[in-house]
Amino acid sequence: MDGTPFDVQYVKYKAYVENNKYPKMILQNVDWDTMDKNVPVFQKYQLLPYLNDPYFENQLLKNNIITNSDVYLPFLKYAGEPQAIKVGFSEYLGIQHFISQKHHGFLGAPENWDGANFEIRQKSGKMIWSKNKDVEKLFIDFLNDCQKKNIKVVLVFAPFYYKLAYLIEDFKGLKTYYRDIAKKIMWFFWISL
Repeated sequence: MDGTPFDVQYVKYKAYVENNKYPKMILQNVDWDTMDKNVPVFQKYQLLPYLNDPYFENQLLKNNIITNSDVYLPFLKYAGEPQAIKVGFSEYLGIQHFISQKHHGFLGAPENWDGANFEIRQKSGKMIWSKNKDVEKLFIDFLNDCQKKNIKVVLVFAPFYYKLAYLIEDFKGLKTYYRDIAKKIMWFFWISL
């Protein structure tokens, strides 16, 4: 899930294992904001169609990702999401069918990089990584649940522009934090590219 700290990812994981055969392996990206609390929710519209699934809805409410108004006032849940409204009406009325461009959840973006976004990021100052205790607990619960279900987990610290590491406060500590988590649960893997 693009730009999403682990609390929302956990909800999606729980809904998946409740309704599907367990995966053999999960590649779990970890980075400087994985353990942040997800407020406000990035691309919230991707979760809204699934609110009719009681388990999914319950988990989203429990983790404060949605509010009761999202559930009980369905016409409000899409407020501020004009693209989601357009797609929903088009699909429902049979005007147009939208096929996902993603492959196994991923979408490549063959774009040229000019460094402009990095320059903006540089001017914003240091990025501070933090651990929200509730999100950290969910992450450990996730790893333990995977272990019980015999699901292998590969923790991946995805590659990024090397100069970004200098903008992350205590970058070395961040990588050590995830490496230590991987070591505690011996059969989990750690990949840092």
